[in-house]
Amino acid sequence: MPPSIVLEVLRILKAEVNLRDETRVAEQTKPSVLPQEHQVASTGLKETQDNLRIRTETVIDQLEQLQQDEGKNYGKELKKLETALGAMQDAVDLLAVAETGGGTIAAETEAIEALLITKRSGGGGGGGGGSSPGGGGGEGEANMPSALAGIGDDTLTEERIVDQSTGSSKSGIPEEFRSELDAYFSALEGQAGG
Repeated sequence: MPPSIVLEVLRILKAEVNLRDETRVAEQTKPSVLPQEHQVASTGLKETQDNLRIRTETVIDQLEQLQQDEGKNYGKELKKLETALGAMQDAVDLLAVAETGGGTIAAETEAIEALLITKRSGGGGGGGGGSSPGGGGGEGEANMPSALAGIGDDTLTEERIVDQSTGSSKSGIPEEFRSELDAYFSALEGQAGG
């Protein structure tokens, strides 16, 4: 997929994750607010979800146009975007009746998963000049949405070895502070013991 479309899918994905979090908060606060307040919150969430649905429709239209103009096959991506679109519509319908519970959160989660897979199933990116013409769209790019969402395999993480940074010795403390620190800790020990 073209980078501009990938970027928009990632933006929609991020907004959908935020919306799901807001929906959870609305559900958790439901018992402690007036029904009218919950309705107002649900209406705001519905409007946000509907906006994301419209943006997803626009991405689908753009991909279909590219598929027609350039003869490329974006069938897998379009199928996943259609799945996301359907889940978003389900969430809109549920939020319209102030339903912020499990069904709505499940629909939002389904949309998130479909958006993640949309980028993952896409082929490599376009090439370019330079020292490796045509290179782009490697494995790291395919896993980027998963990394942004905090899920997926651990190929983007690396193990770090960290030395102990405190309590190993006094050699890192300047001499002029050592006596003051010793006096401070002695005073603390005296207060704790007395």
